[in-house]
Amino acid sequence: MKKDMTLTTSTLRSEKVNNIRLSSVWACVKAAVLCSRPIVSLARLYTQLLGEPISPLQTLYLLNAQLSFLMLVFPLSFTIMVRILFLVWFGVALLQCRRAGLGR
Repeated sequence: MKKDMTLTTSTLRSEKVNNIRLSSVWACVKAAVLCSRPIVSLARLYTQLLGEPISPLQTLYLLNAQLSFLMLVFPLSFTIMVRILFLVWFGVALLQCRRAGLGR
């Protein structure tokens, strides 16, 4: 005698729950980073240096551009392909800064 049991689950519902959890986790992490003391302090410093108000999100864009520039020009023995990737990263970082209202 063969005994079979079939269990059905709703995969659509479980995927939706997983997506909601990931998005809420991402929102919490983003809020925590934007409200962190170092980012807010750095935003104040950039505001004083640039003479215009800089938000914490704009500060993160500036940090991304600075890090990508350092990786591009830092004298390490990277292959040409890695250097090209750093150049693309720097270009994308500059575009993000421009879209965020920086570099008018």
